Amino acid sequence: TSFCYFNHIDSEHKNWKKVSTWSNRKSIYNSTEEYHIYWLQKVLEMVDSNLNKNKIGLNGYQVKKMAAELLNKLNIQI
Repeated sequence: TSFCYFNHIDSEHKNWKKVSTWSNRKSIYNSTEEYHIYWLQKVLEMVDSNLNKNKIGLNGYQVKKMAAELLNKLNIQI
């Protein structure tokens, strides 16, 4: 969600780079474009407290807000 947000909405957003595996994750993200919308929709179904466990300094509410904003920008009904 963080890298997708960086790509589509805010090029200043760099939280996704806070994990040491960001390069590998970026590569996987770029090769799985057909799943991006599905993943963003699934993020909205996740429990906030589980999303709070990320290592990039975002809470569950922020991650879900980013996912919803992305889906809206991509014209996907939530």
